[in-house]
Amino acid sequence: MYRRRVLKLFALGTAALAVAPFRSVSALTAPVSVPPTIMLHARQAHLDNLPRLVDWLLEHGYTPITYTTLWDCLCGGCALPAQPVILTIDDLTAVRGSQNFAFIGRMVDVLIERAVPGVLGIITEPVVACGDGRLVQLREQDDALWDRMIEWQASGIELATHTASHRNLGAPDIRPEELRDEIGGSACLIEARTGVPVRTLVLPFGNGASDSYAGRLRAPIVDACRDAGIGIVAGVGGGRAPLFPAPAGEQSVYFVGRVGPAADSFDGIFWEITHWAR
Repeated sequence: MYRRRVLKLFALGTAALAVAPFRSVSALTAPVSVPPTIMLHARQAHLDNLPRLVDWLLEHGYTPITYTTLWDCLCGGCALPAQPVILTIDDLTAVRGSQNFAFIGRMVDVLIERAVPGVLGIITEPVVACGDGRLVQLREQDDALWDRMIEWQASGIELATHTASHRNLGAPDIRPEELRDEIGGSACLIEARTGVPVRTLVLPFGNGASDSYAGRLRAPIVDACRDAGIGIVAGVGGGRAPLFPAPAGEQSVYFVGRVGPAADSFDGIFWEITHWAR
């Protein structure tokens, strides 16, 4: 069963690429519904409940996809599956001595075992607090961890940037050049390590929208994303309005929302997914 699901997902991605050069006027203007997106973190309750969540999604007819698939359909005019859903896991680091890689790796294993794609938000150069209170930015990348992430990519996992240092991109004093470093610099590092361009920014703290419910992002963030080739920006709250494909030759930057489990309780997330379009 899981093998058939992998083949189905591969066919969806292939169809998106095949349709891209042949967009019709109707395909350019037809709105695309934002799939419900679930936000997970390296928490024991999230790991414990992930198998139940994935099984529930599959039993209720949902087809997990990635933001890259959504982006391909917005660019190529292809159709998403009838009930798409996106699973995201935030805060992965691949620096030497990473504190959360092994734990998140166990969550990724749940997805891969069920032939389900997902999206990982990667902090490329995290800032940590030392025992004496000093803040240190870790920059030394672990080759073995990156090799494992390349294997995950081959199994349908998308690697998104969660910025270089998990800085609040909605801060009023952040400068354009700092945004370029946080967004573009981290995206370049991920691509250099994996050979795959980054198409998605997962906003730290969910901040970066000037009006999340209207789907509007702060202009400097949009500019930095365009420079980095990023087309999807995932935040928290709002971001459920249908998206309209951009005309050929134009690069739109789209804001989409997410929902997460309330604390360690998963019971409410099933309602959130069912009533995403409310």
